[in-house]
Amino acid sequence: AKAAIKMDPDNDNAYVEAAHALGRYGQKIGIMAAITKGIADRVKRYLDKALVINPNNILANLSKGIWHAEIINQAGKGLASAVYGAKVNKAVNHFKIVINHKNSNEIGVLYELAYGYSLLNEDLYLEESKTLIKKLLNNSPLSDMDKIYIKKAQQLLKLLP
Repeated sequence: AKAAIKMDPDNDNAYVEAAHALGRYGQKIGIMAAITKGIADRVKRYLDKALVINPNNILANLSKGIWHAEIINQAGKGLASAVYGAKVNKAVNHFKIVINHKNSNEIGVLYELAYGYSLLNEDLYLEESKTLIKKLLNNSPLSDMDKIYIKKAQQLLKLLP
């Protein structure tokens, strides 16, 4: 991803991929470890750069919304806001951009939105998560990845209150 950024510094998707690579590493070591090691800040910077280049990038908005939701979920609203600027309304605003995107009905997008809303752990957003999962489950899979997302969605639905 860094090589792609060097080749084309105006490629918003290269910044999203850099954020995703760091984010996956952060998930491997644990969200709290990633936060304390500064990985969360680096992910945020990559996503912010992608959104400066292309404010309508669906993956950048989805990822930035989940970034806010993950930080809030792990650190709590007060600490997440004070230290990282992560806020529920910012997560929801990014999710709304995704929902209004022409590709918002794709199974993978619906799953990630449902997951992001579930992290906010408030009744309104848990209901939104359930609604998105039910919508996702009404779609026919177009790929093996869609089938994986469907299984993940079924598992997430079982965990939601």
